[in-house]
Amino acid sequence: METRPADIPQPPYSPDGLRAIRESFGMTGPQFARLLSRPGAEIHRNTWRKWELGEQEPPAVAQCLIAMLLHMRERAPEALDAWIAAGSS
Repeated sequence: METRPADIPQPPYSPDGLRAIRESFGMTGPQFARLLSRPGAEIHRNTWRKWELGEQEPPAVAQCLIAMLLHMRERAPEALDAWIAAGSS
């Protein structure tokens, strides 16, 4: 069984942690909300803002998706590139 790298943050994420993750991708809040969104499961930029401000907690599925993106960036950057390309089409 493969272990997770210790430097990849794991859920649950604090508001400051969410902001740091987004900034580590070099994205604005609206850009990162689009990165997480998929047809039928859109995350509005105001929802992301509420998560970063601590006004709402991201649901478990969103936190797992963030963890998946962090893992992809670390272990499979080509898969992350494909994810980003799929979201922008």
